[in-house]
Amino acid sequence: MKLNILVTLFVLVSFKACFADVLTEEKRKDIVELLDLMQGEKLSYQLADAIVSQQTSIMSDDKRTRNQMAVIKEVTLNLFKESFPELTKKMVKLYSKYFTHEEIKKLLAFYKTDIGKKTIKVMPGLLQESIFLSQEWADELIPEVQKRVQNRLKEIESPSSS
Repeated sequence: MKLNILVTLFVLVSFKACFADVLTEEKRKDIVELLDLMQGEKLSYQLADAIVSQQTSIMSDDKRTRNQMAVIKEVTLNLFKESFPELTKKMVKLYSKYFTHEEIKKLLAFYKTDIGKKTIKVMPGLLQESIFLSQEWADELIPEVQKRVQNRLKEIESPSSS
C-alpha cells in the first residue's frame, strides 16, 4: 500500500514538473514585450537588409538596372515585414522552451535598466565583431591543425615499434 502511494506521488510530481511552465497568455505577452525591448523587429529588418544588399550586389553583375535592383530590394523587404509576425510566433515558442516565465520577467527587468539598454544597443556590433574575430582566429589555427593532424595520422599509420 505504501509503495502504491509513493509511486502515485512520484508520477504526480513528475507530471507536474513536465508541465510546470506552460506557455500561458501572460507569458506569451511578456515574451513579446521582451522581443520588442530587445528590438527584435529592427534587428530582423537589418538582417533582411544585409541579405538583400548581398544578393543585389551579386545580381548587379547580371546587368540589372538600378530601378530593377530597387524593386528587388523593396519586394524582399516588404515580404520580410509581412512575415515578421510568423517569426515572432516562432521566437515566442523558442524563448518559452528555454526560459521559465519567472526568468522572462527577470530579463524584462534587466533590459529596462541602463546596462540592459546598453546591452541592446551594442549587441549587434559586438556579435558581428565576435564572428569576425572568431573566423580570423580559426583561420590562424588551420595550418597548425593540418600539421598536427598529419603528424597524428603518420603515428597511426606507421607500424608500432613494440
